[in-house]
Amino acid sequence: MYSIYVNSTILTFLSNYTITLVCEDDADLTFLSSDGVEFKIHSASLNIWTSKGFARESSDTLGDPQAIQLEELAEVLEIIFQFIEPPTNARDYKHPSVFDLDPQIFFKVAEAAEKYVIYGATRVCVDRMKLIVSNYPAEVLNHCTLHGYPELGDQACDTSLSYPITEIIEKLTAPGLLTRYLIYYQKWRDAGQQAAKFISSFSETCPRIAQAYREYRLQVDQDPLSVINLPDFHGNLSCGYNANRCYCSFDRESVAVRVNALTIGIPKFNKIRV
Repeated sequence: MYSIYVNSTILTFLSNYTITLVCEDDADLTFLSSDGVEFKIHSASLNIWTSKGFARESSDTLGDPQAIQLEELAEVLEIIFQFIEPPTNARDYKHPSVFDLDPQIFFKVAEAAEKYVIYGATRVCVDRMKLIVSNYPAEVLNHCTLHGYPELGDQACDTSLSYPITEIIEKLTAPGLLTRYLIYYQKWRDAGQQAAKFISSFSETCPRIAQAYREYRLQVDQDPLSVINLPDFHGNLSCGYNANRCYCSFDRESVAVRVNALTIGIPKFNKIRV
C-alpha cells in the first residue's frame, strides 16, 4: 500500500504512470483506492461539494484512522477529489479538465462523478459526451441510461445505428439496455425493409429503379436510420427503354410519403419500455 501526504502537487510514480495525489495534512477522512493509494480529504468539503454519494461511504468513519476502501483506481479518484477539496493558500485551485482525458479514463471519471454525486463534475462530463457521442455512442448511451440524460441518450442511440450492431451490443452494459436497444433497432430495420419493398414494386419494368433499389436496400441494412435518406432514383443509370427517358410509373414523392408514414410512429429511444 502507498501512503503519501502532501500539501500541494507532488508527482509520484505508480504502476508505470505519473499521478498527482490530493491529500491534506489536517484532513479527517482517508480514502483508499482499489490500487492502494490513500487520499486524505476534509469531511467538510464532502458536505459542500457532494450529496449522499460519499456520505454513504464515510458516515460512520469520522475520526477513524482506518481508510475507507473505494472501488475506483487512483487515477480516477485523483480527478474526482480535485472537484471536492477546496484550495489551500499554496494552491492556485482550478477544477481539472475532463476534456483532455483519455476516453477510457474519462468514462470512469464520469461514472464516479455520478456515483458519488459530485455536482461540479457531472455536468461537465455530460458536456464532453455531447462532443464525442459520434465516436463513442455505446459508452454515452450506457451513461445516459444509467443516470438519466434522455435527450443525449436518444442522440447516442441514433448515432449507434450507423455502426455494426455486433460492435454496439457488446458494449451495452447498463441493466435492461440491450433488450430496449434491440427493440429500437428492429423498429428501424423493419421500416427500412418495408420502404425498400415498396420501392421494389417500381423496379420490375425499369432497370434504373432496380439499381436504385439495390443501393437503397444495402444502405438501410447497414444503417437502419438512413431509411429517411432517399437516394436520387433518377441518377446517371442506364435505362433499357430509352437513352433519355424512362417510362416506368415510379413516383419519388409517393415513396417519400410512404417512408414518412413508416418512421413517424417510431418512438424516441427513451420511450422504449420492456
